[in-house]
Amino acid sequence: GEAVVNADGTLTAGPAVLLAEEYSSRLVAADPEFTAALPDGAGLVVLDGTVTAELEAEGWAKDRIRELQELRKSTGLDVSDRISVVISVP
Repeated sequence: GEAVVNADGTLTAGPAVLLAEEYSSRLVAADPEFTAALPDGAGLVVLDGTVTAELEAEGWAKDRIRELQELRKSTGLDVSDRISVVISVP
């Protein structure tokens, strides 16, 4: 059943009333992989972990850009140096 925390700190559950020192409460996430608690139990942040085809493509592109930047750096190229790249997309 439902329980209600009253303004005076007591908890009412059906006909029972508990004093504040007689119970404890905590937030429990239904999906802890994509949920984080805010400080002091102020609430929860829930993220949508669905990876769409668009997000997957964006991630793939960002990985290639990162790899190219690392390659430019390791070969001593400046950011202003122009390069040509040919990429086959899966």
